[in-house]
Parts: sequence; C-alpha cells; structure tokens
Amino acid sequence: MIPHRIYLKIIYPHNYPISLPFHIRNKKNNVNIANITNIHRRDTLVILISAYNAPFLFALAFIISLGVLEILSLLIGASAFSHIDSSIDTHLDLASGDNLLVQALSWLHIGRLPLLVTLVLLLGSFAIIGISGQYLMISLFQTRLSAELMALISFVLSLPTLHFIGRCLAPYLPKDESFAVSEDSFVGAMALVTQSAGKPGMSAECKIIDAYGQSHYLLIEPESSDVIFTRGERVLIIAQISSARFLASKNPWPNLL
Repeated sequence: MIPHRIYLKIIYPHNYPISLPFHIRNKKNNVNIANITNIHRRDTLVILISAYNAPFLFALAFIISLGVLEILSLLIGASAFSHIDSSIDTHLDLASGDNLLVQALSWLHIGRLPLLVTLVLLLGSFAIIGISGQYLMISLFQTRLSAELMALISFVLSLPTLHFIGRCLAPYLPKDESFAVSEDSFVGAMALVTQSAGKPGMSAECKIIDAYGQSHYLLIEPESSDVIFTRGERVLIIAQISSARFLASKNPWPNLL
C-alpha cells in the first residue's frame, strides 16, 4: 500500500497558519508525530524569544552579567558588592524605624541578604513569572498580554516571592563575615531594634554592627520587666544571657547616640 501524505493546518496565536505534514505509514494507521513534535519545540522557542518576553530576557541577561562581574571581581581579590552592602547597612541604621521606605526594604530583606543574592532572587522571580505567564496565556487562551502589562504583573508578584524565599534563605546566607568576632564583645555596644516586642518584658530583635562593619542579629530582653523595646529604637547591650540572647537597657544617652 502506498503511504498517503495529508496536511494538518494549525492556527497559532501569532496569526499565521502552519501546514503540518505527517504520514500514514501502514494499514494500522500509525501516525508519525516526529514532525509535530519538532514544530512544537520550534514554536516554544519562538514564544520564548518573542518581543513580548523582552523584559524577562533582559532580566535573565542581567543576572548573567552580575555573575560574570562578581566572578571577575573575585579573581582580582575583591567583591563588587561588598562595599554596597556595607553602605546599605549604614543608611538603614541611620534611618528611623518608622520610615515606610525602611520598613519596605526590611520586608524585602534588603541588608539582611547579600545584595547580589537579593538582585538574583528579584530578577529571577520576575523573569520566571513573566515567561511562564505568557506561555500559559498562549497555551490556554491563544493570546498573550502586552510586554508592559505582563512586566507590571510579574514585578508585583516577584516582591512577595522575594520576601518568602529570602526569609527561608536568610538563616543560611548570612552576611559575609570573614573576621571572627566574640559574642561577649557585643556587651557595651549600641544596637538598633529591628522587631519590637509585643508586651513588656518580652524579647525583641536587634541589629548590631561589629568593629569590622559586619551585621549581627540578636535577641534582647529588657532589663526591667515593664519596658517595651520599639522598632527603630537604640538600646545598650549590658549583659549576655546565652549564646544568642542578651540583656539590654534603654539608650542612656539619647541626645548623643
């Protein structure tokens, strides 16, 4: 029996028809779908590199550029982002805890995670959400959103993604601490309260910067049971209770520090 060739016409979301040839190879009508698979893969690639995915492709390219820059800087003995991290810590310490911008940066773990990690998480989430969203729109609804609208949606969704992933990674990705610091050296130092206590006498979280400019997060308890430490307040570390818990008092020199 001579095999017959037929054509299957498919209309893609790009508004162009594709005539898809395949062969009926035998009497059992087994269909050779190799050509179908190849064209499906080709069209997936077309979707990926289309203009409406340009913002997300630029984000991926920027991530690669950051990685190359960091590798080159490490080869010459310095990190391209270490000085920026120190500058961010300093400015966040000087700012008031009631500042909305500071609270937003803290919610995004800016200053807690290395800047390079924060940028990679934000840009990676933005790119993955955007490309996946366009692919789902085309697959399910045979249409796609404009690059601007999908970029806006992806950016909004990438912020909570950065928050939750950063919260999981923060304990395992501490700031770069190449200098060993003894915990008892924190006694007598000033610290900034980052998370206030809900009730008098309860523990609060504070951030302290050591002599090498590295940030440390500690749990502090008030010296008096009727004291509440509030966010953005400076306190004095007066004693060490355990390896990660310290006793603190209100700033005795509010006009100076």
